[in-house]
Amino acid sequence: MSSPPSIVSGYDPKNDPARKPQRSKDPAWRFGYWPNLQNKDEVACTLCGGSVRGGIKRLKQHLAGGYGDAKLCSGVSTEVRTEMAAYLDANKRKRPLVLDDEVVEVAANEAPANEAAAVVQPSSGTAAKKSTKTKEEKHYVDTQWALFFYECGIPFNAAVARQFQIAVEAIAQYGSGYKPPTPYQLGDPLLQEAVKSTSTMREEHERAWKHYGCTLMSDGWSDRRGHHLINFLVNSPEGTYFLESIDASSEVHDAYMLAGLLEKKVEEIGKDKVVQVVTDNGANFKAAGKILMDRIPTIFWSPCAAHCLDLMLEDIGNLSEFKKPITRARRVTTFIYRHGRILSAMREKTGGADLVRPAATRFATAFLTLKSLYKHKDALKSLMVSEAWTGNKLAKTKAGLDVHDIVLST
Repeated sequence: MSSPPSIVSGYDPKNDPARKPQRSKDPAWRFGYWPNLQNKDEVACTLCGGSVRGGIKRLKQHLAGGYGDAKLCSGVSTEVRTEMAAYLDANKRKRPLVLDDEVVEVAANEAPANEAAAVVQPSSGTAAKKSTKTKEEKHYVDTQWALFFYECGIPFNAAVARQFQIAVEAIAQYGSGYKPPTPYQLGDPLLQEAVKSTSTMREEHERAWKHYGCTLMSDGWSDRRGHHLINFLVNSPEGTYFLESIDASSEVHDAYMLAGLLEKKVEEIGKDKVVQVVTDNGANFKAAGKILMDRIPTIFWSPCAAHCLDLMLEDIGNLSEFKKPITRARRVTTFIYRHGRILSAMREKTGGADLVRPAATRFATAFLTLKSLYKHKDALKSLMVSEAWTGNKLAKTKAGLDVHDIVLST
């Protein structure tokens, strides 16, 4: 028995142009399509695999989150959420609402696909409760979250993580009575589910690698213990997928070793899928790229653009016109950051702002340091004549006098 044509050809409905309007400029169609051409009220989401009823507006609410019973997409990024929310807000329009013979202008988003979609009842009461909550109640909830972050030592920038926002939205939709998972659940069943989900995610990426082709990327770095690690990532229109990290500390990083390592990864992914390899621009990687292209003629090697910029800025920094100012800037920042009382006094003068400290592992920091010193030059000059500086015995040392002269001469 022969397979259906759709299976033989590898047909994917989400890539079928006929399953979305061809002339629409709505950004949500990048993430949606009609799974059933006979029912265009239903729109499927390519990010999470689910579907919504109510047309493309409902899909935007699904992607943006926070719209009544529109369940937030589990695969949406923060950038897409922001884009969809901004689009919904920008396309609100006024429409008349008649109440007791009085015409009132009310804000409304795009008209829904049908009248049924216009009537939305929040499943958890989230939307209905929003209008009844006071600022004090909101502040209380914010305080509890803040105390959780402080008690557990969680970095504050975790609050902008996509998964944190999804989790909070999920709690709000669940409603009162939700009990968080136990340590056992986090460490065993839920962890196993996450591992399984990650495997499924790779399958989605692999389909994109097969359909579009992909780029293998490598990034070498050393940790604090001196281990030389090499990360391998794969990029395609589906996104960037972390493949593996290996410890290459015991290896000689010559061109043939690197070429062999890259070739092995290409074979794991599939020679017919990898069209490009991107690595650092070091001499050994350049030579490895040439060897790899000789071994696999269908692959093209490219240097990392960020690393190229890094090397360019390093060369510029070695020019005499820049080398001396950079050296003087390092002398100032190194002295200030080595002494706590002077550092505290400096922060008082700059309003709490820090100077950019030079770091050998980050490109452009020398130029960012110069920019920061120029921005805060008045505050630094004020520091040099303050009691915190003149009353400190460190200001009388040779290093202190040098810093004093450098700051006042700029």
